[in-house]
Amino acid sequence: MNILIDVDSDDVRKGAVNDVLDLIRYCQDPDIKFYVSGKISNQFNIIIDNLSGKTIKCRNISLSYASLPEFIMNVVNWIHILYKYKIDIIHINYISWRPSLALAGKITGIPIVSRAGGDYDKNNFSIRWISRYLANCEAQAVNLLNSPIRDRVNIVGDLINVDRMCTDNVVIPFNKESNTIYFIFLGQLVERKGLHILIEAFERMKIKSKLLIIGGNWKDAGYPQEIKRKIIDCHLQDMINIYDHRDDAILFLKQSDVFVLPSLSEARPRSIIEAMLLGKCIVTTKVGGIPTLIEDNITGLLVPAADVESLAVALNNVAESIELRNRLGGNARNYAKNKFDPRETAENYVEIYKILLKNKREKSICQMV
Repeated sequence: MNILIDVDSDDVRKGAVNDVLDLIRYCQDPDIKFYVSGKISNQFNIIIDNLSGKTIKCRNISLSYASLPEFIMNVVNWIHILYKYKIDIIHINYISWRPSLALAGKITGIPIVSRAGGDYDKNNFSIRWISRYLANCEAQAVNLLNSPIRDRVNIVGDLINVDRMCTDNVVIPFNKESNTIYFIFLGQLVERKGLHILIEAFERMKIKSKLLIIGGNWKDAGYPQEIKRKIIDCHLQDMINIYDHRDDAILFLKQSDVFVLPSLSEARPRSIIEAMLLGKCIVTTKVGGIPTLIEDNITGLLVPAADVESLAVALNNVAESIELRNRLGGNARNYAKNKFDPRETAENYVEIYKILLKNKREKSICQMV
């Protein structure tokens, strides 16, 4: 079975992109071959090649009546590619408004799946072209599950690179100060991650602590600059260290005492799953799919989103009690080890692919009869 996955973005800082990589990494079916198309840099091409996948240099574009000839040519090109590589299933990681690849799939009769998310819009032709929507949890697909196409939504589970959690790398990424509790945030530098709330809460810390913020590019305009100014305004330059996205961020997480994610909205963040697998104490917000991962005061602490005081109290509580940190972290590790198996999740994806291909073949036989 040949699967074409269109990634649109090759930014490995995004969970959706990593889901694609982990799907290819943990798929154990020898009869499946993955092709990846979209925005692909040379570095991303190397990653796919190392996973024994193949890349196709063609972009999926949305219908624009102002550039209709270009769209039509792109569809024709996709049809050629689909036949050339004998594609059985098209998997569009980010669905857009009337994408050319989806139309090519519709014309050729190739089943199409897409990552669930976003709003239901009956005027979007993509709704008519997509056979199945795949989500890692109900929170990610809540809008589609409450729509007329709910029967096309499948919850397949989480994909996570558990192998990198088990690394025995002894490199020490930073020197820890004695008698200091280290908090760490890993994620994109965008407002919905709630960093501005975290800065205000951290200003109220009573226990000697440091905060490491890793992710994104701190030279970008907008929110990153707002957070940098807030750190200065709150006089926290000596307590907060900021880093751009790092490939070795997992080493920082291993060395830290508490993982904190103050998001205003989320699905099921893979950063939380990584922290759980490492047995870290976790403080996060009660939004989206996070409560399906963290049980308050059992596997972590949950606080209301955008509530500075509640977050500050939670941070101080875990900072002053090693017993609380160890209990929450130990429970999180035990839960994660029993719950998250990317091989099983990859099998769930493959099962959906096989069902769609079987349905297509049965339909073809019926039409012939």
